[in-house]
Amino acid sequence: MSVRGAPPATAAPGRRPRPAWLRGLAPTLAALAGVALALTPFLPWYATDIGPPFSPSTISGWEATTLARAVLVLGVVIALAGLTLALDAHGLLALDAELARAAEWLTLAAAAGAAGLVAWRMVRLPEPAEFLARDIGIYAAAGAAGVALLAALAQLRR
Repeated sequence: MSVRGAPPATAAPGRRPRPAWLRGLAPTLAALAGVALALTPFLPWYATDIGPPFSPSTISGWEATTLARAVLVLGVVIALAGLTLALDAHGLLALDAELARAAEWLTLAAAAGAAGLVAWRMVRLPEPAEFLARDIGIYAAAGAAGVALLAALAQLRR
């Protein structure tokens, strides 16, 4: 069994070995983006443009759509997989190479799924859509999903 967290003995010809802090950067970013993504359903995703008096002016993702609840679950999956990979990269947890590769693919799949769900809800507003405008929470969710997706792709590139 090989351990992925250990630094390479020699670098590839013409390449310098990566510093220790850089090895765990992508999984750490994925974990942080996963935490941020898991928190965004509780932020306001939509604001009412025109509404009756005494109606709430903003609606959280949690209240507006069940897709935001799926984003919460995917954010937790990204955070846990990223944390596991970050601990492995820093030598605090010894993962088998096959298990680490599976966690990298899981991170990518969850990040792509979350990005797709958030993009869908940005394009297709919940009903009654003519009275709603996008609010800060959905933009934060899109940013966190984008960072998680880029971090997951960076992990696979190694």
